[in-house]
Order: sequence, then C-alpha cells, then structure tokens
Amino acid sequence: MCFIKETVRRTFLLNTIFLLSAGAASAQSTPGQGTLETAFQLLTQQHAVHFSYDASIGLHRRVPLPTAKENIDTYLSRLASTHQLRFQRIKRSNVIAVSKAAKPILLNGVVTDAKKGLPLAGATLILRKENKTYRTDSLGRYRILTAAENRGQEIGIRYLGYQNYDIKVDTAYQRIKLVPLDQQLEEVFVSSTYEAPKLREEMIGSVYTISAKDLQADRPIESVDKMLEGLVPGLYVEPSTSLGTPVKLHIRGQGTLTNLTSNTGRSTSSQPLYVVDGVVVQEQEIGDANSLFTGETLLNPIAGINPLDIESISVLKDAAATAIYGANAANGVILITTKSGRSGKAQLTASYNTGVSTFINQMKLLSGPQYYELLREFYINTGSTATDASKKAGSNTIDTDWFGLTSRNARYDNINLSLSGGKGKDTYYLSMGYRNQQNASPGNGLKQYTSSLRYYNQFSDRLQMTTTISPALMRREGLDQFANAAYMPPNIPPYQEDGSYSTFLGLVNPVAALAENTDKALAFTGTARIELQYALLPFLSLRGAIGGNMLQSKQETFLSGIAGASIAKDGRLRINDRTTYSWTSMLQLTYSPKWRSGHRFVGIAGMELKDQYSNLLVGQGSGFTYDRVIAIGLASTKTSSSSKISDATVSNYVQMNYDYDKRFYASLSGRADQSSMFGGDKQVALNGALGLGWNISNEKFMQAIQAIDFLRLRGSFGTTGNSRIGSYASRGLYKFNNVTYGGQISASPSSSAAENPDLGWETNIKFNVGVDLNAFNRLRVALDLYRNNIRNLIANISVPLETGYGGMPLNSGNMYNQGLDLSVAYQWLKQSKVTWNSMLIGGWNKNKVTSFNNPLIELYAANSSDNIGAGQRVGYSATSLWGIRWAGVNPNTGEEGFYTPNGDVVNRTEIRALGQSAYQLLGNAMPDFQGSLINNLGWKGFQLTLNLQYNLGGNKFVATTYLRDGNSLSNSNMSVNLLDRWQQVGDITAIPKLNSSSPLNNSSRYLYSMTYIKLSNASLSYRLADRLMKRMGIGQTALSFNVTNVFYWFKDKSPAGRNGIREYRFIYPETRNFSIGLRTTL
Repeated sequence: MCFIKETVRRTFLLNTIFLLSAGAASAQSTPGQGTLETAFQLLTQQHAVHFSYDASIGLHRRVPLPTAKENIDTYLSRLASTHQLRFQRIKRSNVIAVSKAAKPILLNGVVTDAKKGLPLAGATLILRKENKTYRTDSLGRYRILTAAENRGQEIGIRYLGYQNYDIKVDTAYQRIKLVPLDQQLEEVFVSSTYEAPKLREEMIGSVYTISAKDLQADRPIESVDKMLEGLVPGLYVEPSTSLGTPVKLHIRGQGTLTNLTSNTGRSTSSQPLYVVDGVVVQEQEIGDANSLFTGETLLNPIAGINPLDIESISVLKDAAATAIYGANAANGVILITTKSGRSGKAQLTASYNTGVSTFINQMKLLSGPQYYELLREFYINTGSTATDASKKAGSNTIDTDWFGLTSRNARYDNINLSLSGGKGKDTYYLSMGYRNQQNASPGNGLKQYTSSLRYYNQFSDRLQMTTTISPALMRREGLDQFANAAYMPPNIPPYQEDGSYSTFLGLVNPVAALAENTDKALAFTGTARIELQYALLPFLSLRGAIGGNMLQSKQETFLSGIAGASIAKDGRLRINDRTTYSWTSMLQLTYSPKWRSGHRFVGIAGMELKDQYSNLLVGQGSGFTYDRVIAIGLASTKTSSSSKISDATVSNYVQMNYDYDKRFYASLSGRADQSSMFGGDKQVALNGALGLGWNISNEKFMQAIQAIDFLRLRGSFGTTGNSRIGSYASRGLYKFNNVTYGGQISASPSSSAAENPDLGWETNIKFNVGVDLNAFNRLRVALDLYRNNIRNLIANISVPLETGYGGMPLNSGNMYNQGLDLSVAYQWLKQSKVTWNSMLIGGWNKNKVTSFNNPLIELYAANSSDNIGAGQRVGYSATSLWGIRWAGVNPNTGEEGFYTPNGDVVNRTEIRALGQSAYQLLGNAMPDFQGSLINNLGWKGFQLTLNLQYNLGGNKFVATTYLRDGNSLSNSNMSVNLLDRWQQVGDITAIPKLNSSSPLNNSSRYLYSMTYIKLSNASLSYRLADRLMKRMGIGQTALSFNVTNVFYWFKDKSPAGRNGIREYRFIYPETRNFSIGLRTTL
C-alpha cells in the first residue's frame, strides 16, 4: 500500500506539471516593446499611412509594437485606450492625426444573478459606440479602460437566459444584478464534486438538474430518492410502499446482472452513486455475512436528508459527466447539494404540514359466508363428504373484517425551521426538522429528526473555507402483517369468549401480532465535510477537503410467545446492530490561466483516498419464561454472529476543460482507481472520457434568427467502472466454525467463495449525443441519444463440488443499454395574470445481453424467489420475464392448461415435468417508456401543480398468495376472484376448479401489463398578500393543500367487483395522503 500511495503522489505531481506546462505553452506570448515613434514608422511601412502629431504626445514612451498581421484599426484602438491617445483619419487622404486624449475612464464592477447572488462568469459587456465587447471573469468581475469621450455612452450587459441590462459609462463601481428570464436555461448546474459550479450552456455532459422548486419538497414523501420518480428523463424509480427502506433506481436501464440464485446473495450494485455535498453515501448491504443476517431490514441513509434542505439535485448520466468519478460511477451519479446561506439580515423560515393517509387499491377479499362456501366446496372436491366438508369449513355466519381491524387513518406531521444570513462574504445556513409519518397499518411508521449546517467563510481574497454537517436520527417501526398474516380466514372471530386471541391451526392472529410483537429500529446517519481553497497565484489554486458518511443502526424484532401472536413458541428476539462509515479526502490543483481572444482553459489534477467499513452484529434468542422482560441473556436458546468488511480505494485524476468564444467546448478527463476488492493485477482500473460541444446559437449566422434563443450540439465518449461487489469473495473467504482443532477455533474455506484472482472490474463504455434547444422564449427541449456497452459483467457461477466449492464470482459476459432521454418545457401563458407552464419528461431504454462466457449459458430465478420469472439469456434483455404460457381453463374438466414451446396444450403435472425447457419469453420487468407530464398554473397568489406520471410497457408477476385456487384456502382468506371458479361442465372462466395443487408462480396467468397513468400529486398553494403580512411584521407567507396518488388508470383493467393489477400490484397496499401546510418567513 505504501508503494501505491507513493506512485499516486508521483502521478499527481506529473499531472500538475503537465497541466502547468501545457497551459504555459498555449498562452499567447507578449508582443515586442518599442517607442511610440518606432510604432508609427512600422505602421507607415506596413499600411502606407502617415501620422501628423506634435511632440506633446510623448514619442519616446514605450508601447507594444504592431505585428505584420495585426489590423491597424485594432492596434490604434488598443493604443488609444491604454496610452491616452486620440486618432482621427483625415478625409480623402492617408493621413492620421494624433493628439493627446483626456485621461481614460476605468469601468469596474461585478455581474451577479439577481435571485441567487451567484457571480455570472463570461457575461458580455458591449460598448455600443465603439462596437467593442468585453467579458466578466470567473468571479463575475469586469475591469475596462475606455476613452474619456465615451462618458455617458451606453454599455449593454448580455447573458443567455437573463434579461438584458444597460448602464452608462461612469467611474462609479457598478453592482449589476441580472434577472433570469421566465423561460430560463442558464440555471447553475453542480456538475462535479471536483469543479466549480457551471452554467448549463457550458455543460458538455448529459446532466439533468432539479431545483428545490422542481423537487416539490413539501410533498409527504419521506425520502428524496422516492421524490425523484417521474422528475428526471431516463431515471426509473422502482415504486415502494415501505417507509424508510432503500429504493431502487435505474439510470438508463439496468447496469449489471441481477443475482437470480437468491434474494440476498452477492451481486454487483446496480444503483447510482450518491454524493451529498461532496461526500459519497455508502450503500447499505449484507455482503459476505451469513444467513443469520438476512432478517435485518436495511434502512435508507438517503431518508436522513431533509428534502426542504436541498438546493438542487443533479443526475449525471454520460461519460463526460461521470468519468471523473471513476470507480462506481458506471450506473450514474446523483449529486445532492444542500442550501447555502445568503449574506444580509438573518432570515428565519418556518413551516408546518399535517395530514392523514389511508390505504387505496386494497385487495377485495371473500366475506365470511363466501369463504365458507368456497372452503366447503374445496373439501368436497378433494374427497370429503358434504357433511364433513360443512364441519371442516367452520362458521357460515361470522364475517370478520381483518383488514379493517388492522388498518387506520394514519397521521402525518412535518415541522421545519431554518435560519439563513451572513455578513460580508461570510454566510451561514442552519436548519432543524421533525417528521412523523405513520403508515396506514398500526405498528408502521417513521420518525425523522434532521438538521443541517453550512458555513462559508472567506478569510481573505485567497483563502476560503466551507463546512457542511448534516446529522439525522430515524426511528422506524416496521411490523408487516401483510407479508405473513394479514388475511386470516374471515369466519374466525378475532377474540375468544374469554377475551384471549383466537387461534386456528397455528395461524398468526393479525390483531394479536400487532398488539404483542415489535419491530423497531433506531438509526443515526449523517454526512460532514470541510473544504479549504487557497489561491496560490491568480491562475492557480489549491483545494483540499475531507469528509465522511456514517450510519449506526440497531433493530430489535420480538415475536411474542402469546398464543396467536406468532409461531415462535415462548417468544423469539433478534437484535441486529450495524455500523458503517466511510471517509474521503482529496487534494487538488486547479489551473485557470487568463488567455486572450476568447480562449478559456481550466485544468484540474488531484488525488483522492477513500476508505469504508462495515461492522455487523446479530444476536438471537428464543424461549422466554416471561416475555414482559425481554433480553437475549434470558433466552433458553441463544445464537450470535458478527461480520466485518472494509475496503479502500486510492485514486488520482485529471480533467481539462477548454472553450473558445463560448461557442466551441471540449472536455478531457481521466482517472486511475486502485481497489482492494480485487486481487493480483486487476486492482487498478483506468477510466476516461472526451466530450465536445458546439453552441450554434452563438455563431454570427444565427443572430438574425430571432426565434432561436439557444441551440447546442454535444457528444461524449468514455468509460466508467463498477467495483461495488460488496464482497472479498474473489480473493477467497474463510469462515470460523464452532469446531476446534488442537484446542483452537478452526477456520475453513467458504464453500460459496472460490478464489478468483482474475476477477476484474465491470466496465461501462458510454456513448452520448445530445441537442439542446430554446426557442421563442417559451420552448425548451433537451434530447439525448445514448448507448452503454457493459463489459465483464460479474456473476456468481456454480462450479463442480469436487473443487470443494459451490460457487465462484466470474466476469461472465457483456450486455448493452441504448435509448433516449427527452425533456420538453413550454410556457403556454406568461406575462399575464394567468401563467401556465408544462414539462414533459420521458425515457426509453432497450437492454440486451450480448454474450456469456462458459459455463454460464442461461440462468433463471427460482419460482419461490422475489424475482419470479427473471432470467438471463444471450440475445434477450437482462430484465426479461420467462415462464410458462397459460392456455386457460378446460371447460370440460376445470383444469388449467399450458402451452409447450411447440404449441401443444398440457396439464399442470405435464408442464412441471418439462422443467425449464418449457419456459418462454413472456414480458419484461422494465417499462418501454416512462416519465411524467407536470403542469404549473398560477393566478394572482394561487399556484396549482399537477404531476401526471405514465408507464408504457413492462410487466409484473403478481404474488399468488391469495390466488391459489384452493391451495392454502383453509389457512387464509383469498381474492374475491375465486368466486368465478369452475364448478360444472361447460363453465367458461379463468379460475380453475378448486384443488389442493400449488400454483405455477411463473405462469402467464399471473402476468399483468404495467402500462398505467397516475395523477401522483396535486397541490394548491396560496401566497398571502405581502402588504398585509408586512403590516403584521411577517414576511412571505403561503398556505398549501396537497394530495398524493390521486387516481390511476391501468391498461389491464380490474373486472367489476374483482381484483386486477391495481389491487395485486403491491402486497403492502399504497396510501393516499391529504395534507395542509403553512410556510412563513420572519
């Protein structure tokens, strides 16, 4: 490791020297010097002109001499502005009169964004009289010398996406604040942890940014990642109804292979890299831990970020944007930037939202009498007499609504306070928040206590420091009776006559489960970072930062031994304790010389060290003599285990950005990462990217086209890596056993992790072409076409048991994702009492596995796993769904039929005998096209926002738990669809005769289309009159009303009075939330 660090340091130094040398060699050389008289003589020789002057102009003072190629008017203009000279051509002659001019005027000032206060680098200043243009520097400053006679002349300030601004030539220092246009393109984009903020017209990579306003942070959604659903082109958020647990996101398709052999086994991460204020958030995983850890509910660290503290979220997609992140950026990067303070008087903002939520689209179940009727019929069908069947079926009068007994109208409260201010160049932002979000099922909810601090201090013109700290505390309750015991037979009462809980065949009584069991988790999570930046020279700065992310959680799950509460005799307690942390440090040089003639160059070179660590503990005990005092030490049977994993990455990187005249842009980046996850010569991965951009609208030939406000073409090519395999399996694992050897605890090789020193990084080769268009000051279009070729996919392959192992991680094959991202914004109405803006967001993606290395030919998920129907075969999508094609119900026998691949119809027993050879392609788990249509309407102080999400294509296998055609009917209520079962010869129905055979979970009978349209959110707000609030000593105040999951439309409609994909989609039903809120500034 010492050798690695020394190598990185040397590489870092060489990169820095290279940048400095390249920039110095490219800079323009200083022209030769001479006397003013010599300059006139050279001009006479070069241009056949003569000068008329007297000695008072100072013929012997030193001036830059003209070159042969320089235009005479340009040169004389330069002399006039810098040496107090006035030149005037004599008409009808080649004589130029020279006289001494008045002392020139020095114009200086700064140009900033009127709303955000950020400097606008590259703003154009036009001195109309002389038709000269100037540009502001990287801090928005300008300094111009102009002739005295220009006093009072107009100077126009122009910046794309902002209203034009004019000033008069004057000696006073000017603070110019440009107001963004209604149709704004030039939002500040946080494009990289390693660069200063950029404006959109300077971006080459495919980056989509969501502002705090676009995020609609007042929605009653507990985590930011869930809020992103439908807001970003090409980003697919897998819906989840659980609170506080990780959410799966896919940027431009699935980036790696899914583990099909188990639900918790090792697999490479397919999730994007989250970076919060420059700190990488560690993904929570089980890694190499044993099966005892699989009962842990992983918490979502992103849920510890208060959405109201977020300034912007940038989603980085292509190589030009992500390659600088190197390792682990293959699936894209999500940059979250929290709010900063603003200089001035302290401003206190307070908000309170409260509401209620209730279940929607819940499954329709059999009533007590209906259940009795079907259960009696089932017993008759399976050989019982009618008398025995009636006895076994139980009561035909009791009708217990178990769902009603185990649901509620849940409460929602959200309180937030923030304080912002500063003096001079020192600013601060401080916030605190409390959210209590219950779920509609008792024993389920999430409490979040959040805070955020960002402090910016500029000690001098050279030294500045930024500190961010964002800690959070989460308390989660997660009893899930829907997974096990939500729908007990409805002809059983919840309580016995003596008041005890009813029990039946050892089933769990959901009322007892909610009252006696607990599943609670407490987690502390947070990020912190401190950054220093020092300007060594005007063109060279040094930047250093160190930051970290941590999550400490403890989950206690207790299943009571009270009859009916669980199947755990005498109770069972499990405690999971998790500590994960990571830290990152970086040191970087930034070189930004001031070149002339419209050339601009920024180069960075840096080194980064990263270390992350996870420590997992689990203890379990069962058999408690008195379950009101619960501790593992009191259990009669105890077991425990621990698991630790840590990895380190050493990186160095370089990036060069160049643009000419704000028309042509180029970016070149490279990064070398060395990860301890891999062995041998596979530890180092080299990634890089090239991006090019052309702002066509800045060309002279486009100036006459008034309808086009902005037009740009851009393209990129490069590679990124993925080392997030969460395991050291490739290097061989050992496990410690209870068996002793020589009196010592023994260790033996893990049978699931054969050593593979040749295992290497997954590599994602990315291509992207994009176009951005703004027109009519109303329309904004961004279109990206992409193809991502993913090489060296990692999968766990079964190996012969004779080797002593069962599996080995292997670079198994290749696949690709290709598609398009689209966003279209249009202002239907503006500059009137009524405003109306629309935003259409969409993404289309196609995935295909192109090759597999032997011995992996094809692989399918087990029918009992969570990913039923998933399969991986060459020539097909990695998210394809495979299974058995259903042929319906035979009207003569009431039995199900199934198609073989040859088209023959066979029964259930026969199709099972064919095994996987009967599998056919049935659908795809990912949608073809998905996105949203967002409308914002305003009238006076009212603002209405409607989020309409759409999902076109894609399929889902629904769980067969409540569609088992008689199997398990005696232990559970079932879907009302079973009322339509086959009963006699000639019945035409989709439900077979009630029988005891278990269903085929991957039959197309249970496959539904996921094409739907959803009004996911509707919000109405009203801003109270500012004059009224000011009289009361209050600042801006607004009232709001919000509704989530307003309505659905599904392509596969649910039959009248029956269930369909709307009801079967989630085992844990969705909720609809109604909330009201108040927000005010003091």
